[in-house]
Amino acid sequence: MQARGALVPDEVHWVTADGPARVARIAARPGAVLASGDVLVELVNADLELATLDAERQAAAARSALVALEVRAGTDLVASDLTLAGLTTERDVLAARDAANANLRADGLIPALDDHETHARAAGTAARLELERTRRVMQKNGMARQIESQKGEVEKLDQVAAFRKKQLALLETRAPIGGILQELPLEPGQWVTAGTVLAKIAKPGKLKAVLQVPEALIGDVALGYPVRLETPGGRVEGTVARIDPLVQAGVVKVEVTLLGDTPDGARADLAVTASIEVERVEDALVMTRPAGVAAGSTTEVYRLDVSGDGAYRTKVKVGRSSTREIEVLEGLAAGDTVVLGETEAFRGAEALSLVD
Repeated sequence: MQARGALVPDEVHWVTADGPARVARIAARPGAVLASGDVLVELVNADLELATLDAERQAAAARSALVALEVRAGTDLVASDLTLAGLTTERDVLAARDAANANLRADGLIPALDDHETHARAAGTAARLELERTRRVMQKNGMARQIESQKGEVEKLDQVAAFRKKQLALLETRAPIGGILQELPLEPGQWVTAGTVLAKIAKPGKLKAVLQVPEALIGDVALGYPVRLETPGGRVEGTVARIDPLVQAGVVKVEVTLLGDTPDGARADLAVTASIEVERVEDALVMTRPAGVAAGSTTEVYRLDVSGDGAYRTKVKVGRSSTREIEVLEGLAAGDTVVLGETEAFRGAEALSLVD
């Protein structure tokens, strides 16, 4: 089966816009040889710049709030510790006085009212001390949760700011791989949206062929079939690697992986002619396929006689066919010459005379 097509890069990388922006400067043009990281185009987006500044401001404010929260937590805990220290001292003093009053009470040397007051104050101070200790634990745990929550807020805002900065940095679009810049359909001042194709980069060296096979013949093609490609630089072998599931303008795209070294002079978009081997028949007798003759039918052709001065109508049974050739089963022999031109005007004639 014959088909036409072209060589294309085997590995192509499309560069697209991450968001809306305006083209400020174009740093490379199609045909340029790029290294990974080379600048392709510079974009600008004032809204994105403002959003980045705002994200950084919010992150800085959150960090300041975290510092203030940590300072306040430390100050409140120190104040609580001072209160605990005072209550502990007061409890110890009252406890000692209550113990001394107990001895005096036994000897009847202290009024009952003073003794009761001292005992009550000692018990109250001890209770206040326990409550203050409980309050301090709750205060410490609460402040720790607030600080942890604020740290999480800082982390989130830092991530937002980092993402905005990354978006801003990506406005200076760079080549993700080294290769040849094939397309860059932009002009300075042009506005692009998210997903807009900015550039097409082809990795040099390895090529593949994309053939256009008529939809009526695609059923005879399968993955792995051998292919012979004719290029200006010579012949190269390949295999069918992919068959496009879609039909476009009456043809189906068939991708062919090249085997061996790429021919000299081969480059992307170079036109090629291919022969796809759909079946191998040993010792088959074939002729050029006449127009309108279907495989497996019987047709009539004019076969030249030995002298070459005349041609005689001959019935021919044909078998399998390709786009250019058809198998002859009966009616002709190897070496016979037939007339395949316009013979409709002579339909029914048993013989034709050939003149110079």
